[in-house]
Amino acid sequence: SEIATMLDSVRIIARRTNAPPWYAEFDDRSTHGFGQYITEKMISDYSPGRTSEMLRMVNGFYVLGDTVYSSRGILSLGGFRVCKPTVYVDGAVGTGINDISPFAIHGIETYASSIYAPAKYHGGVCGVILIWTK
Repeated sequence: SEIATMLDSVRIIARRTNAPPWYAEFDDRSTHGFGQYITEKMISDYSPGRTSEMLRMVNGFYVLGDTVYSSRGILSLGGFRVCKPTVYVDGAVGTGINDISPFAIHGIETYASSIYAPAKYHGGVCGVILIWTK
């Protein structure tokens, strides 16, 4: 009888040679915009287990469990007034923040008030979080 050969696991780390168009959007605003920004280097240095952990260092948002809330709360949850910001991933409305690994992220932009968010990313009173992937 034949025995199958077991191979060692392989981990591939790669970087695109041509940056996606949204890199320029993030990079430009992180230099001149009104939001708060979390860069790829900050993510690497912090080494979070989940993406929501990165939002603990941002003013205007707080993390309760695995969920990020705006400090501009409109609903009551256990005595706290809470509201969830609108999340965009690569320019499109996204789902949960923790659906994306922190190490798959190029940058995060946060706007506690939609007034300061780029016009094309409307978020209502709870603010906006823009996630840009690698």
